[in-house]
Amino acid sequence: METEFRVWNNLDKKWIENDAYLDEFGNVFQKKRGTMSQLNHKHYLVQFYIGRKDVHDKRIFKGDILRCSIAEVPFHPHNGGIFYGVVEWLDDPCACWVINFCNEGMRLTFSDLIEKYCADFEIAGNVHQNHELLDADDERESDDMRMWSHDNCFN
Repeated sequence: METEFRVWNNLDKKWIENDAYLDEFGNVFQKKRGTMSQLNHKHYLVQFYIGRKDVHDKRIFKGDILRCSIAEVPFHPHNGGIFYGVVEWLDDPCACWVINFCNEGMRLTFSDLIEKYCADFEIAGNVHQNHELLDADDERESDDMRMWSHDNCFN
């Protein structure tokens, strides 16, 4: 099975579109004009495909921002609505992919989101190019659409 990934260039603030490769140690290489060169790991971020797709059949990667339509969240003060969350890997306790609904104070596995809350989700953007989705904006917030602060997501 081939591992799918994408590489974000922190210096140029863009994705490496073609010819990015990983070795078994996680080092990133790029092929330019027929020559393979190792990239400085401090300037690049690798994000892996998590093995799931959204409602539009688009592949979901770590760092994607998902727009989730959740029917009901019984343990939460809001009774359903539209929530935005960041796809993350959670080592403890489950070692699984989760959606971090930062300002809502909850993380849900994809299984819980689908099976328990009958949620639909679509990719709204990613944490690199669409960080404005992570900033609370009073004009956009309503009972049906709650955003979160970028600072709450990555503490």
